[in-house]
Amino acid sequence: MFKGYSLRAAVLVLALGFLFSCSNRSDRVHPSFKGTFDRERSVYRSLLENNPFSAPHQPSLYAQLSAQNLRSGDVILRLMAGASSILTAFSSLGGYSHVGVIVRLADSLWVVDCQPHNAAVMGGHCVKRHNLSDWVEDFRLKDDVTPVLSVMVMRSQESFSETDFMARLDSLLQGPVHFDSRFALNNDGPEQKNLYCSEFVYVLFKDLLQREDLIFYSDPITNKLIKHVLVLEAENRYPEFCRMLHVIEERFQVKIRGVENLIAPSVFESASAFQPLCFAWPADLASSSYLPLVKMYAHLQRAVLMLRALHGLPVRGDVEAEMDYAELPSGQKKKIRNIIAAEARQNPSGFFESNRLVVALLSEYAGAEETFAMAGKAITKMERPQGHGRNGP
Repeated sequence: MFKGYSLRAAVLVLALGFLFSCSNRSDRVHPSFKGTFDRERSVYRSLLENNPFSAPHQPSLYAQLSAQNLRSGDVILRLMAGASSILTAFSSLGGYSHVGVIVRLADSLWVVDCQPHNAAVMGGHCVKRHNLSDWVEDFRLKDDVTPVLSVMVMRSQESFSETDFMARLDSLLQGPVHFDSRFALNNDGPEQKNLYCSEFVYVLFKDLLQREDLIFYSDPITNKLIKHVLVLEAENRYPEFCRMLHVIEERFQVKIRGVENLIAPSVFESASAFQPLCFAWPADLASSSYLPLVKMYAHLQRAVLMLRALHGLPVRGDVEAEMDYAELPSGQKKKIRNIIAAEARQNPSGFFESNRLVVALLSEYAGAEETFAMAGKAITKMERPQGHGRNGP
């Protein structure tokens, strides 16, 4: 009797095991999601590993970028170790504070960007061409060294004519373009443009691709952060963090205020119109006082990649398989379930729009106590407010 029972039990266990293996969660992940997520995760591999900051012998940032694969029209993002750079990236909960475009001329690679530091050598004109190898290297001025903490290259998902790209870029290179310290999108006249770094890249691609919806505006996130900063200051919490914000205000004559239709450099990394091509960290990042902020960015990045990979898929309420495939922590899963549920209720098209999803995710973190705890911890370690060097943010 028991022998027969044991045999039947063994058969049942095997059958259940077979059924379980057939219903493996990764098998239930949408193929389009899996392809996109795996492609983008491969670029961020060092960031998404358990200990991404301990590589003892890392190649130079320039060598990590695989220059032979770069081409004209690629978008390049940079984060430097100066306070203004860190706070610019933090203001949108992104990983980058400055952006430009790559130009390949024969065998040489250049970056064209828009920043106020260009004006000193360009007669007030703020669009300038730099050697790529210089643009990604630490900047040294006398005894001050401003390290580059991270570089990312993105590529447009839509093809375009390189001839058209160069024609539009040349018109901006010739100017006149003044740096727009108001960070507004509606103050460009017929004779002169007023642009900031990410607006410069946006205008270039908007004209090139004849699309207004290339990226999302980061002001919902930034304004939520600003509002929370004012509360923290009134309550005298994270005093070094609040002090640093006022140092930035004084140095750059920029008032911390609500903004409208702001385009942060980091949105080019998260927007569905661009895909990551390559990514570089310096070997000594682990010794940086900014590591808490970088870890926060790393914590968010896997969820951002997951939401990007949902773009264009049919809206459905339960994406548990995708969340498990992306190996998200339980706290993030709860936030994303709420975001997905709201999207399912409000989306008229019936398809996921990742730009909206990413904004919703970052907005969840913009008022979170742990976000400011990490920022305060990082900035308190700074002995003095650091500039961001001649090369800008």
